[in-house]
Amino acid sequence: MANFTLHWQVMFMQFLRVSSIESKSSHPMAAALVDYGRWYSIEPKPKDVEEFQNFPGQGIQVNIDVKNIYILVTERLLTELRNR
Repeated sequence: MANFTLHWQVMFMQFLRVSSIESKSSHPMAAALVDYGRWYSIEPKPKDVEEFQNFPGQGIQVNIDVKNIYILVTERLLTELRNR
């Protein structure tokens, strides 16, 4: 049972990050992810998201919890961002 609880806590924290990041986006899929999280009482924390950068049609880059995160990034954009 303890293993299941730990798994749920990790999933919750991951979805909280995703929901917080996507709450800064105007993409329809982002809104659906935020709504899905709210259905499970996961309220996004957009104030935790720093340096949100949107690359239309390619993805987003953010800093959250002292981590640099890329979401739905094309390989070309990822290479460009990593070489900065």
